[in-house]
Amino acid sequence: MEKLFKLTGNLQAGAILMKVMLININSREKQDPHKSSTPIVAAPLGLLYIASSALSAGHEVSLIDAYAESLSMEALLAKIKRQEPDLIGFTLYTNDLDYVYTFTKQMKKANSNLIIVTGGVYATIVPEKVLREFPAIDYLLRGEAERSFVLLLDELEKRKPLLERVDGLSYRKEGRIKHNKDACFQKNIDDLPLPAKYLLNRKKYFCALSKRSPIDVMITSRGCPYKCTFCYQSSPDYRMHSPERVLEEIREIADAGIKGIEIYDENFIVDKKRVNKILDMIQKENIGIEFRLRARVDSVNKNLLERLKKAGCSIISYGIEFGDQEILNKTNKGITLEMCENAIKMTKKAGIGTLGFFMMGVPGETRESIAKTINFAIKLNPDFAAFTVFMPMYKTKEYDFAKSKGWLIGDYGIGKHMPWVKLPWMKSLSDIQELRDYAFRKFYFRPNYMINFMLRNIRSNNWKQIDFARKNLFNHLNKYNPI
Repeated sequence: MEKLFKLTGNLQAGAILMKVMLININSREKQDPHKSSTPIVAAPLGLLYIASSALSAGHEVSLIDAYAESLSMEALLAKIKRQEPDLIGFTLYTNDLDYVYTFTKQMKKANSNLIIVTGGVYATIVPEKVLREFPAIDYLLRGEAERSFVLLLDELEKRKPLLERVDGLSYRKEGRIKHNKDACFQKNIDDLPLPAKYLLNRKKYFCALSKRSPIDVMITSRGCPYKCTFCYQSSPDYRMHSPERVLEEIREIADAGIKGIEIYDENFIVDKKRVNKILDMIQKENIGIEFRLRARVDSVNKNLLERLKKAGCSIISYGIEFGDQEILNKTNKGITLEMCENAIKMTKKAGIGTLGFFMMGVPGETRESIAKTINFAIKLNPDFAAFTVFMPMYKTKEYDFAKSKGWLIGDYGIGKHMPWVKLPWMKSLSDIQELRDYAFRKFYFRPNYMINFMLRNIRSNNWKQIDFARKNLFNHLNKYNPI
């Protein structure tokens, strides 16, 4: 409880203040993630941190993961009616905009006194746009909201709330949209309570790459110290949990009977001294948990990889992105093709699985450079490869450049197609989508790859991964070759 006084000083002993319901939106309600080809269903970590802060401040909090529970809008509205919360909070994602417009409108129609609050990266970037497009949303919290959410609840409890006291808040007042000054980032993230995962059915979460189920998620740092031109920097400062705090959360997960963890840091291996201490502690306590992480190709070495393997690391995901050095340089990735090759080789040699992320469609790319990326993915031969079409986010260098050239098609918003970059050689979006699908087929339909994949998973008794592959591969049997 002591930690919450660093978030808010208004805690009243024994008081239940406001009844809060947090919701992880399910805009894909026709798709049951447990029966489809969804690669991962992960707990909504951002909402769980918000929940733990509000709980520690004395509020009554429930959390509904509508996606993991496969809840329709109708079922969700019925739950809200039964539980009668004072306030609904959710994270606004760009692919949920149309759904959220209808959902928030229905909530207000059912109960005009219900307070609706949102946040997240998209809301933080364009708060004015969000409040104009979503009239049912009352308040928007920009940036990291653990502290500001509790301060907002404190003010809303008062007869005459002083909303200007809540840093990071955007809201309507006298017909105008007001934006309070930005909230300060939590400098010492160890001061935040553990995410309130006990609010969820933890058996609902899985990852197709993990033999173990259920899985959990955690994040051991916030922000990113790198400056890739296609990324939006949501946090200017890179901050890390201490090794002791990381171990505390791993222990809580293990004590809940969960044996698999997805570490969601953008790059877990920024501070090798911290990582080595975490590995020491995991091995000393003999926790026996499997974990997967993300890392840059220039952050690993032979010794560290061997230590990660001994501690329980099963897969490392690398953001390789491009197989053309010129495009890597242009996007400020700060890595070379040689670094990518060395990292994949070393990781495989250490006995750790590899996943490569690849992207196509950024300004400057040609069919030839995309062909280089596809061929480079095959040369690297990671255990898994993910190919995506680049969709630029506001306030990134690539978005601004594409817009200045007149290459930006679409926009974020209700009833709109998400933005993409129409490069000079493209006729339509299908041009780049076909290249992405071709990359998938060329990588995964190699006879040697398919044989090795089956043998590896049969030997390890990983039938879940074989079933996932079956569901996905048959969606890509189109033989059209766009290159």
